[in-house]
Amino acid sequence: MSFTAPTREEAQKVLSGYIQYISAIVVKETLENIRNQLEIKTRYEPGKAGDGSGAPQKST
Repeated sequence: MSFTAPTREEAQKVLSGYIQYISAIVVKETLENIRNQLEIKTRYEPGKAGDGSGAPQKST
């Protein structure tokens, strides 16, 4: 990746903004993945269903 800016300070601001933007996307996607994995694990792991039967829970 490369970019130019009139001053060093402006280049630093652009780079900082880009890093923050990408970081926010990574955090959002990571949290979504963790939530999905936890949902799958708690829904389908034997003996861990809310009713104690080990059967998959129905979504309401």
